[in-house]
Amino acid sequence: RPRAPAPASPPPMAAQAPVAAAAAAAPVRTDDASPRAASPPAARSPETSLPSARDEDEAVAPGSGTRDWTSTTAGGIPVPVRPKGPSLAPDVLRTALLRFFEGAPKGSDAAMGLGIMEEEDGARFLPLPLLGRACGLSGEDFEVAQAVWHEVNEAEPGIFTLSQDARGCGLVEWAGWEEFTGAMRTIVAGTRDPAFEPKSIRGHVARAARGAVRAGPTRKDDVLKALKESLSPQDVPEDAAPALRSAISRRTRLALACLVDAIASQGLGPEAGPDSMGLVGQLPRTLFGFIFDRVDGRDRGACAFLGEILDSWDRRRCFSKKWLADARSKFQVPKGANSERDEGRGWYALTAENLHKRPKEEDDAQSSGAKADAVDASLAAEVSAAKRSAAAANSAREAAERSQDRLSAEQRLAQLMAERGGASAAAATSPTAARAGDAAAEDSRKSPPGNAKKRPIQDDEDDETVQRHLEESRKRRAELMRKYQG
Repeated sequence: RPRAPAPASPPPMAAQAPVAAAAAAAPVRTDDASPRAASPPAARSPETSLPSARDEDEAVAPGSGTRDWTSTTAGGIPVPVRPKGPSLAPDVLRTALLRFFEGAPKGSDAAMGLGIMEEEDGARFLPLPLLGRACGLSGEDFEVAQAVWHEVNEAEPGIFTLSQDARGCGLVEWAGWEEFTGAMRTIVAGTRDPAFEPKSIRGHVARAARGAVRAGPTRKDDVLKALKESLSPQDVPEDAAPALRSAISRRTRLALACLVDAIASQGLGPEAGPDSMGLVGQLPRTLFGFIFDRVDGRDRGACAFLGEILDSWDRRRCFSKKWLADARSKFQVPKGANSERDEGRGWYALTAENLHKRPKEEDDAQSSGAKADAVDASLAAEVSAAKRSAAAANSAREAAERSQDRLSAEQRLAQLMAERGGASAAAATSPTAARAGDAAAEDSRKSPPGNAKKRPIQDDEDDETVQRHLEESRKRRAELMRKYQG
């Protein structure tokens, strides 16, 4: 017979453990339904269970770095930190300051409301917190002020300046630029005035030159552009008369030459800094063509003045000899005596050598004014002396009138005594009259000296003499008045 198959060996314990765990985890049905095999849970795919690398890269955001700092304390004392807001830059600060200074002119209500600090030399300073908030900073005032102060100190020199108490920030260029632009407006308006005289812009030429040098290298190109556009001999009003147009062209040419001369003297002077050499070095290349091109050779006065300007630049070594020789070849310098040059009058009073001197016209006016003051003083002395003499004459006349009144009374008494002379002579021989005479003599000895008889009036104290002296004094005063007024 064939053998029956051997029974299967039981599975090992390691294999039975998962089966027992699965059986325990399977739900147990309590109802009478037939049991079902529990389906295993669905496995998750790797794509849905974990984020992809692209999603992780997109979820990464850059950190704030030094931005969004907050205030901290160290030992109970607040530590200054950088306030929240955009980063500052010198260009942003400079633009903000320019807008503030242009929108709030000096001495205006807007400047007072903003708290702009102004000094006598034209420098202006805006409070640091206000400047920082205008640039977008936020935080406490001391935080904003420190952030602006830090940026100003780290900026290049020659752009910003701080006030003496370090509470305000200003621009190095502003005082000079404002002075230059104000003087240029006056010069341009003066050259277009039909009643123009060179001495009317003398002080403004000096102010414009000083302002152009003080503006510094930041405004160098702006200064040259303003000189070229404002004082171009070819840029004259078209609606003006031909004679006035020619006069305006001549005035602008000579005024531009005077400004170049003054700027060169100021920029090469001891008070100017090394940055001013850049402005002076650009003057020939930019402005010599406007000054020396198309000069009218028939205008001997203008040619003589321009020749004197070139000689002055050559003596002071302001520009290279090549530039000077090229300019001198464009017109003919007249020869001969020049009284205006020798006396420093007219346009010659606006040159750098005579700009800070007192012109001869002012000296003559001052000397004539001093003479007129002396004449007025002497005339006033004569008038006061005449008044005093008239007062003395009036008092003398009144005294003489009072003396005449007293003399007439004494004369009437003498007449009365003369009328009674006979009776008095008859009574004088009697003893009673003798005693009366003795008593009168005794009374006269006891009477004070003031009751003595007044001295007679001299001839020079009577009314006619006093009136004659007064009339002579009046005639002398009238002659003096005619002499000094004529």
